[in-house]
Amino acid sequence: MIDVYAPVEVPRCPDWTMSWDADPPGRAAFAVDDGEQTLLLATDGRRVRMVGAERLEDPGQLSPDGTRLALVVDRPVPTVSVLDLRDGSRRGFPATVRGAEVLSWLPSGRRLLYGNDEGMYLLDLETGRSDAYDLSGEEPREVAVAPEGARIAVDVGAYVRIAPLAGGPPVRVPLPEDAALGAHGWSPDGRMLAVGREITPSRDQRGGFDLVITALDTERGFRPAAQVSVVGVVAGAFVGWRSMNSILLLERRFEEPFRLVVRALDGQEIETLARLHGSVWEVRAAAGLLEVVRPNLDGDVVDLGVPPRWQRMTGAMRGAFRKERGYPSAGSA
Repeated sequence: MIDVYAPVEVPRCPDWTMSWDADPPGRAAFAVDDGEQTLLLATDGRRVRMVGAERLEDPGQLSPDGTRLALVVDRPVPTVSVLDLRDGSRRGFPATVRGAEVLSWLPSGRRLLYGNDEGMYLLDLETGRSDAYDLSGEEPREVAVAPEGARIAVDVGAYVRIAPLAGGPPVRVPLPEDAALGAHGWSPDGRMLAVGREITPSRDQRGGFDLVITALDTERGFRPAAQVSVVGVVAGAFVGWRSMNSILLLERRFEEPFRLVVRALDGQEIETLARLHGSVWEVRAAAGLLEVVRPNLDGDVVDLGVPPRWQRMTGAMRGAFRKERGYPSAGSA
């Protein structure tokens, strides 16, 4: 078993954070979308690397083993770009449509799904071929592939569409109002499916909303098997299953940073894997690492890489100016 860690404290990352190809992280457990760039949390629990120029509209999805990030770029032509986090290389595959996003990897890491509001496609990374997946004209909002790789759940708005990946008649599971399928919604045994919803106003006196995650039993008519309720958050989302008895959530409370929190199926908090300072739109996980990732408790400061030359020169000039004027240096009493 490999050692997989998450940095306990992830600082607000500046736009000069070192690029993924300048210093490849090797493997990442999480990809954090901050709205402008994708931040890769290396599995050594110490480094954060950035995907900036490549990502445009698609923040990307990590492969199950965390060694690759796949995203769709439209310039100059629609392309599924697969970034190798081990050596900084990249491969491009023709995409069928513009304005698409990578929706999910298959567990084998050899195929992935991408699409937009017009449809969904299955890309074989060995042949480069994209085949359309029939959704009967419905828009895929979120996609989750079962652990064995044979079944697929697609959130199309009012319900989740569950069908064999190879094709066949789907089972349609109605969703509660404002509910959505979790990106890694299948439980490790492939039996339960997690859906989340926000309830406003919260029972918390400070306001916010309550985040409710429901595990649906696919072998018992999709009846609720467990329900996790988190009270009084100002932002929250389901990230994935940690084990058969726990899930990983993204949570933020008033005047606090975002946290990646492990909770038992009765709602009790088990541990915090990471605290994320700064803007966070979404956290996407490497599915195969969710059960083994641990918080890095050694206290090391997170390494954002070496600032570019212009940043170092600006800092030196600012320090010299302060010294000449007799101002105290940063960090002095």
